[in-house]
Amino acid sequence: NEVLAAGIISLIDWYGNTSLIDPMCGSGTMLIEAALIGINRAPNIYRKSFKFQNWKDYDNALFKNIKSKLIENEKKCGASIKGFDISASAISTTRKHIQNMGLDNVIKIQGQNFFKSTEVKKNAIIVFNPPYGKRLELKKDYYTKIGDTLKQNYTDTYAWIISSEMEEIKKIGLRTSRKIKLFNGPLECKLLKYELYKGSKKANKSQNE
Repeated sequence: NEVLAAGIISLIDWYGNTSLIDPMCGSGTMLIEAALIGINRAPNIYRKSFKFQNWKDYDNALFKNIKSKLIENEKKCGASIKGFDISASAISTTRKHIQNMGLDNVIKIQGQNFFKSTEVKKNAIIVFNPPYGKRLELKKDYYTKIGDTLKQNYTDTYAWIISSEMEEIKKIGLRTSRKIKLFNGPLECKLLKYELYKGSKKANKSQNE
């Protein structure tokens, strides 16, 4: 959902000046919403028509002037935005979506297994939604492996994860510094922040509840 993705980008305090990575990018929704914020593009600015254009007092000249000024306010994104996914079909779909939005020069995509990724910039923000809800058909240690991978390969970064699997997400086992309740349609989710520094320790159960 584009609205939820845009909301998440706003909640994680990303302003387009820090490297952002979605290591399970799926169809690329989170990346695209981040890129739109990063270049300061107004929502639906290139939409061809709106219902309000049928109003009796609609002022076409005024609308064109407002639209022109909004386009002029777009800027170059000052940060790296990258997406990874293990699925070749997901990468293909994401690239098509990025091209359709004209964001080829803003977002970089590549096929990569999150659990084997090692080259991550320090102080980067990691944001992703691992499989959950109806998408959760995984081994029991899947979320445990996420925690281990973050600890070992993503040192000196901030990781944000959204999931509806309240019990599974505890298996990540790292201390959270922030918890935000969200809804993805009917699913109640949590957006959790992990500050990953050298020497970060696995948290006990009570610290994750």
